[in-house]
Amino acid sequence: MDESYEQEYFRQEKEHWWFQGRRDLIKKLNLPKDATILEVGCGSGLNLKALPQRDKIGLDISEPAVMKAKTYGVNALVGDLNKELAFKKESFDVILALDVIEHLESDTESLKKLVALLKPNGKFIMNVPANMSLWSEHDVMNKHKKRYTRNEVRKLTKSANLKQNTLSYWNMTLFP
Repeated sequence: MDESYEQEYFRQEKEHWWFQGRRDLIKKLNLPKDATILEVGCGSGLNLKALPQRDKIGLDISEPAVMKAKTYGVNALVGDLNKELAFKKESFDVILALDVIEHLESDTESLKKLVALLKPNGKFIMNVPANMSLWSEHDVMNKHKKRYTRNEVRKLTKSANLKQNTLSYWNMTLFP
């Protein structure tokens, strides 16, 4: 992401209704209080900051994002999903990948790598942009590789051996 845009993005993560709404949805999941949580693509860390769990860590490819997350008191590391990760298998109860998968060269391989980090019966929570028909300059600016249909998400999660509990469009009010 362009550095000047990244600073604007940090501001938007804090103030924009879309990011606030996504954080509210994550908080409503009522994740176990003792859950160990990894958020990949943590950005400024505000999602993790909003969660009450104590054992949580953020991972982001951007050093400025990790530095910003640390200013909010979030434990965050620089890391790249296209490379090996510094975590042991079955380390996390919950993994959040909120608007991350669409940035990856190989979404399937990266998702498999993340699933290996989940403890048995762990939860993987993913958000991706929907429908290529909605592709815009925003996708280009954010370096998205693609947008997904429900069937593509089903196929992707199945290929990573994830048991799918819920699959929905969370923000359909914008579609029309």
